Amino acid sequence: RLVRGMSDAHLRAFGDKISIYGDGKVNVLSAPIATIEALIYSCAQQGEPLLFNQTWMQETLTGWEQSKLLGVLGGGFPPTPEGLISFLDSRGLVVTPQCKDLMGTESHNFTVRSIAQVGEVTRTMTTVMRVHRATEEFYYYAVR
Repeated sequence: RLVRGMSDAHLRAFGDKISIYGDGKVNVLSAPIATIEALIYSCAQQGEPLLFNQTWMQETLTGWEQSKLLGVLGGGFPPTPEGLISFLDSRGLVVTPQCKDLMGTESHNFTVRSIAQVGEVTRTMTTVMRVHRATEEFYYYAVR
């Protein structure tokens, strides 16, 4: 166990959504919609009534995804921390000043899975690595 308190059940439930590697920011370009939803909750003022409106939340999440697809030239908001904050403002949500510090647009940590099969034998290699500028650092690998 690498992280105290994390069981196999936790990893099965959340393993593809969390990482012990990273810089503590959510990449608004590639984050899954559930992560964007959690980010919205984190950015909102405490007690914000819009957060209790499931219709508003679903429309906001769908609207952000559509905005990213449209792009700025197509009438969408920029897919940046500032763009998400502006989008949330257009939806009537006032965010906390530190919200921008929770977001970014870069990923430096990657999980690479490679599967090879020869006859009846299959092996999967999983590698977690950090790539930043000209530096590559391998954090972990496993062959199963």
